[in-house]
Amino acid sequence: MVEPSIDAFFPTSKVVQDAFFLSIFPTLLHFFSRMIEASIPIVSWFYNAFYREEQKNFAFFIYF
Repeated sequence: MVEPSIDAFFPTSKVVQDAFFLSIFPTLLHFFSRMIEASIPIVSWFYNAFYREEQKNFAFFIYF
C-alpha cells in the first residue's frame, strides 16, 4: 500500500508548500481576534449586569 504524500496534493517545491501552510496562520489569528473583539460587548454586558455594585440592582431590574 502506498503511503499518502503531501506531493499528491501539492506537487510543488517544499518552499511553496511551507509558504502555503504558513499563510493559514495569519488567517486563523485574524479570525480568532475578530471573535474576541465580537465577544467584548457580551462580556461587558455581564460585567455591568452582575459585577458593578453601584449598578447591580438597577441593571438587574432593566435586563431581567
